[in-house]
Amino acid sequence: MMFHISPLPLSPIKATHSINRNYGTQPMTDKLYKKNITREKFLPSEDLLIVDLVKKYGTDWEVIEQHFGLSRNKRQIRERWQNYLNPEINPNFSQLEDDKLLSLVEKYGQRWAKIANIIGNKSAIHCRNRHRVLLKMIENQKKREAFEREASKTDVMNCTNDLLNIAETHSVDDHYDSNFNESDISEPPTPNKAKDNSTAFDDFDINCIDTDHISNYFEGYFDDDSMFD
Repeated sequence: MMFHISPLPLSPIKATHSINRNYGTQPMTDKLYKKNITREKFLPSEDLLIVDLVKKYGTDWEVIEQHFGLSRNKRQIRERWQNYLNPEINPNFSQLEDDKLLSLVEKYGQRWAKIANIIGNKSAIHCRNRHRVLLKMIENQKKREAFEREASKTDVMNCTNDLLNIAETHSVDDHYDSNFNESDISEPPTPNKAKDNSTAFDDFDINCIDTDHISNYFEGYFDDDSMFD
């Protein structure tokens, strides 16, 4: 009969030994353990403790490190102070500082600590982050200028095409005008003008008028003397 044995759950165990390729497994000292501490976000209580300890001990990171036990090493504490907690550090850059930063990067490369010391009241991280922002701004500016140049070229081409179309239209009109002959157009007929009275009566035979019929037709119209009052 076979029995199935389920494995026991493993609990996280703090690393107490380090592996050395030359000497095998060796006990991990506190100094070595601190060196391998995983970076974690600083708590507000830790920031306050750093500020208080710097006021008391200055920048003696060896002494300040002892107040953090095994949770932080002196490099982490020092960088936290220099990059975020030091009140003398001004994260804002002026135009002159931006220009100086770009010039120093061209000269020294990405040696941020050295550049920060030269500029003054800036941390290495602030200089690095600001340089990234400036590069992005320069790249966007170049893209904007390239787009404006292309748009200007497009406007010029459209304007040129419009002018060519206008010139071609005028050329066609001039061609038709050169082939135009006034003799090809017949003069519209002149409408008959009404004859004046004298001409009309010249063709009228007055002998055909029946005077008796006319007198009978108007008889009675002028009997009423009131019409002449």
